[in-house]
Amino acid sequence: MRRCYTATVPVILLAFAMLSCGPGAQAPKQHDQARALLDSVLKRYRALRSYQAQIELQLSDRMQKPQSIMFAFERPNKVAFVNKDPVAGAQIISDGKHLYSYLEILKQYTKIPVPATFTAETQESLLTKIRCNVPALIMLENPDAYLMDNIKSIELEPSDSVGAHLCEVLRLTQNNNTITQLWIDKRAHIIRKSTTDMTPYLQSIAKQQDITPPSTPVVISEWHKNIHLNEAIPSQVFTFNPPAGAQEVAQLSLGPQPASSPPILVGQKAPAFTLEDLEGNTHSLQSLSGKVVIVSFWTTQNPQSINTLTILQKLHERYAASDLVVIGVTNEANVEMVKSFLEKRSITFPVLRDIKNTVAMQYNVRVLPRLIIIDQTGNIQADLNRLPTEEELLSTLEELGIS
Repeated sequence: MRRCYTATVPVILLAFAMLSCGPGAQAPKQHDQARALLDSVLKRYRALRSYQAQIELQLSDRMQKPQSIMFAFERPNKVAFVNKDPVAGAQIISDGKHLYSYLEILKQYTKIPVPATFTAETQESLLTKIRCNVPALIMLENPDAYLMDNIKSIELEPSDSVGAHLCEVLRLTQNNNTITQLWIDKRAHIIRKSTTDMTPYLQSIAKQQDITPPSTPVVISEWHKNIHLNEAIPSQVFTFNPPAGAQEVAQLSLGPQPASSPPILVGQKAPAFTLEDLEGNTHSLQSLSGKVVIVSFWTTQNPQSINTLTILQKLHERYAASDLVVIGVTNEANVEMVKSFLEKRSITFPVLRDIKNTVAMQYNVRVLPRLIIIDQTGNIQADLNRLPTEEELLSTLEELGIS
């Protein structure tokens, strides 16, 4: 899974949980009814010639508004997935000959030949970038195999409505206890809403890796609105026009970056901010003019963030008498929990609270750890979406006169 600012859920935009299925312990009759309903949905999607809708995607523990996505698909292999958010923006577009993948945060795109049809093997290269449940089921040549992998139970829940549409509700429980619910339109046999609760899974991962579990439920919600079925879609919908300044690259990566990766904010003026620390004291970036400032965006739920804090603590102690200031930034609301976490690891540099993600959005933070080094004039000299080595940081600081 990818790392995001509020949890260890993978976020360009928001996380994706795989749907799957296997034998369950519920009553045979209910299981048969639930499976029959699911089969009717898959049959409906396999028969579609085209599908177009506006998708709203939201992670429950975020304070930002839902991401708005335009999704279109035309058989056999034309796709448009467009999110124009200024930070989490992305485009996945296939014109039937080439597949383009663009990330706004990197200002980069890739271009590869598109397969004749989208199979399970396409998943790693395409579907995990889209990270929505329903588009995966619509696009795949064999959605059954994709859906029916590793689920231990499938159950019917009480009927519900999505807007004016009366829906049957299915609950699918995966072997790792991830729970996905599907709101299926009773008349059209299409999914109008899905939610994936990853909280139990993330809690188990946190326990295994000795990191802090999510403090709030982590639920990915997906709504489909303005749905058009089997209608002609204009060809320009499937045309990729590179945004101004976009660069074609061989591979996109929001994970650990090699040293040669293009910087994101290097050379720009560091956005000003004022935040309170864990004791309620106010800190402002403006007041640190003339000093070298390291700003580390991190979370207690991310192992690489923790490793970064350890390296930064060494620098904080080593250059305490120099013009170097180390600042941590977290959006976690439980102050006592964060204090205990820091004390356990002997972290003493200031940690500021960005509860509303205001500063994170200013710095386009979507993956962790994110480390920004600001020079004495307020310009960004280094911007890393990865765990840096101590030697790498020492070299950068030496170039800025810190020794």
